[in-house]
Amino acid sequence: MKKSVKVVLLILIIGIIACFVLFAISHKELFFTNHERKPKEIKQLVGTTYTFDKDLIFTVDKKEMVNITDNTVEFIKKGVVVITTTTKLGIEQKYIFTIDGEDEEEPPKEEPPKEDPPEEEPPKEEEPQEEPPKEEEPKQEITKVTLNKTKTTITVGSEEKLTATITPSSLKNSPLTWTSSDTSIVTVNNGKIKGVKVGTATITVESNNGKKATCTVTVIKKDTTIPVSKITLNKLALKMGIGAEEKLIAYINPSNATNQHLTWTSSDPSVVSVTGDGAVKALKAGRSTITVKSNNGKTAICNILVEEDRIPVTSITLNKDVTTLKVGETEKITVTINPSNATNKNYYWSIDDRSVVSITNGVLKGLQAGTTYVTVVGDGNKMDTLLVVVTDTDIEVTKILLNKTSLTLKENETFQLEASVLPSNATNQTISWSSSNKNIVSVDKGKITAVSEGEATITVKASNGVKNTCKVKVEK
Repeated sequence: MKKSVKVVLLILIIGIIACFVLFAISHKELFFTNHERKPKEIKQLVGTTYTFDKDLIFTVDKKEMVNITDNTVEFIKKGVVVITTTTKLGIEQKYIFTIDGEDEEEPPKEEPPKEDPPEEEPPKEEEPQEEPPKEEEPKQEITKVTLNKTKTTITVGSEEKLTATITPSSLKNSPLTWTSSDTSIVTVNNGKIKGVKVGTATITVESNNGKKATCTVTVIKKDTTIPVSKITLNKLALKMGIGAEEKLIAYINPSNATNQHLTWTSSDPSVVSVTGDGAVKALKAGRSTITVKSNNGKTAICNILVEEDRIPVTSITLNKDVTTLKVGETEKITVTINPSNATNKNYYWSIDDRSVVSITNGVLKGLQAGTTYVTVVGDGNKMDTLLVVVTDTDIEVTKILLNKTSLTLKENETFQLEASVLPSNATNQTISWSSSNKNIVSVDKGKITAVSEGEATITVKASNGVKNTCKVKVEK
């Protein structure tokens, strides 16, 4: 019995030791790594990136110098920035980055971190000390590849060099792969393209991490001239103030015309000047026509009106917000433009549902029962909107609301009664006001005046007889 107990105890002791050894091996950083590490000093260029291990947590002392995406840091300003990383076990490592602006230099290779020697401990025969783990060096990646041309035209047998630009520039010497979508038309060798036969092919340049750019190459016969067939301008007419400038853009058709030289002229250079690339400037009030012409005589024009100092429209309003018409009935709508001396007082009408109402020279006409919005739009997109309700029959007033139904005033004191007709789209919303005793209280369009001591009743009445009252008491 005693022997079996000893065996059990021995097995337990061996198990405990084995568990401890396994724990120590799986968490060796806790036992063998010096947590106080020397900072790493690294030089980078503006525009380059530095990628940290995904399991690290890091903080930055100068966030305005960097852009952070996931575990990748992009350096955007010159200077010195300190980034501190922390492992899940709490081990910290400082990186001191010195950011320079000279893109021609390659970032120096990072020196492996030098660690302080661990404090000496008595040797343990059963547990040999292990080397601290080394962190993987972050790798820079290409973020963008561009070409100096996106389309070009060459002749059969001719060559042209396409130039690729890599971002960041610190990786400018990275290998690239060049391919042609149809080598029977265009071949490519390290960016140098050559026309094989007439046709169109796409040249693609691609980095190792899949970033790519393309150029469409059109191959034509030798000594073949492609004439300009048409020229169009981005603007056919312009209104400009004195001193204003605009840029006219000419589009050549076909886009691969052999001779794309253009000549720009102004019919009156004293009114509008034009440069060789289509930039126009208004010099004084008047009119001028800008003409662009190809070498084979194709032209396009832009008519320009130069006005004196222009006064813009600040607001445009209608005399009503809501109106009600019967089918066939008409109503004149008044438009007010501010300021009254605005340069351009032109405006136009817009109707949401033209089956309900029409408008001609500001006159509305009900076409069929329904509801729609009519909008007036002036210079500078200033606008106002009118709600139009068209009915087949009259809509009667059913109720009149007053803001006061009883009131006490002193002699000579006044008060404005406000009346609201229901429904709000009643056909005839005309109302009248009266006083039961004008010697005590008078009324004019809802404005009541206390004349002398006493009591009187003010009545507001619709054309169909619907009414409401307010009792007024006048004190001295």
